[in-house]
Amino acid sequence: MLFDGRNLDQWIGAKPGGIEDGAINIRKTGEIRTKRDFGDCQLHVEWATPAKDDGGPMNWGNSGILFFTEV
Repeated sequence: MLFDGRNLDQWIGAKPGGIEDGAINIRKTGEIRTKRDFGDCQLHVEWATPAKDDGGPMNWGNSGILFFTEV
């Protein structure tokens, strides 16, 4: 498990103040990545978008998910 709603122990570059109500607030953690490397995976993601677009791109509710591979 990478995130249990309580801590960011399995992540690199994360500031602990980025956990809010059991979710990761990427605006407060900064860019993060997992400590572990993975092969094939099944990804389940849930997020909520704001009812109203209130400005810049970081306020739209989803900053994205990036998959990186080493060649």
